[in-house]
Amino acid sequence: MTYLVRLIKILNRSYDLEKEIKDIRSFLMNLQSKEIEDSVKLSLGKWYSWDTPTGLSIALLSFGVFLVLLTVVGYIGRSITLLH
Repeated sequence: MTYLVRLIKILNRSYDLEKEIKDIRSFLMNLQSKEIEDSVKLSLGKWYSWDTPTGLSIALLSFGVFLVLLTVVGYIGRSITLLH
């Protein structure tokens, strides 16, 4: 009987260890993905943050280029339809 009790205790410990290992693995994966996300935010945040004058000017310039390209594509499309 004592062997059975010992075996049950050992099995319970191994199950707890497996659970702890899974928890540690998931914690490490979350930590690693958070570190990568934070580093990307830091590297992009320097240039593309709207709080800084540089970031705001880059955002406005990008929006202006987008509008110009949209207009050019519209004129090209209209001229193609007029040719037919």
